[in-house]
Amino acid sequence: ELTGFLGKTYDYLKVFLTLVSQNAKSITEEVAKKTSVVTLITTNELIRQYFLLLVFTLLLFAVVAYFLYGFIIGSAWYNNTRMLSNKIGYKEYIKQFYLVTIPFFILFIIHSIISFIETFRQITLERMTLPIPSGLSTFLLLYMLVIFYFALIAYSLIGKYPTKKLLKKTLHIGIKKSKTFFPAFIIMVLVFFIANLLMLYLGSINPYTMLVVGIIVLFPVIAWTRLYAKLVVDRIEG
Repeated sequence: ELTGFLGKTYDYLKVFLTLVSQNAKSITEEVAKKTSVVTLITTNELIRQYFLLLVFTLLLFAVVAYFLYGFIIGSAWYNNTRMLSNKIGYKEYIKQFYLVTIPFFILFIIHSIISFIETFRQITLERMTLPIPSGLSTFLLLYMLVIFYFALIAYSLIGKYPTKKLLKKTLHIGIKKSKTFFPAFIIMVLVFFIANLLMLYLGSINPYTMLVVGIIVLFPVIAWTRLYAKLVVDRIEG
């Protein structure tokens, strides 16, 4: 059983989803079509309260995740960068990694909030036995790929420029030099997608096999993605 912060968050989520499911039974199809998701959340006081509690606890979780992400992923990027260049010290690198991560992390939080609201909508429509439009889900997937696309470029530039100039360079390469970087990005996504499919397939046979394959295959694929992205960006930079 979950305890502490995660336990509380889980309890809030469980109550929230139960309330959403019960509330959906009392909503007519006509009301659902004319009313926005935000309105549906705010008109029910209990749902509104638990929604705000969830948002608050998840934001706290996001702050903790930000610092852990910066340390763990930043260290991994630093080790990969050292294979190709050794011009920046660890402390400087991690400091800039945290700064560069801020805009991407904010975009990720926005994505998470929209996804959470989309989940509310899907549950409501499902309980009413209405079709669930896929437009927003598709948009959220593309939104996440865009974040990943520009983040790979930005992290590949750490140590080369001051943070403000680095972010401008990221946009320049991502947009103006997309003919070079985008095909490489597609290759990275496809390799990751195939590795993930392999894990899911093996997981359906044996969960322990999936775990072993994840360590043997997925981790090296992630490391390769970082190295490949940096090599492509370095080549674009000349």
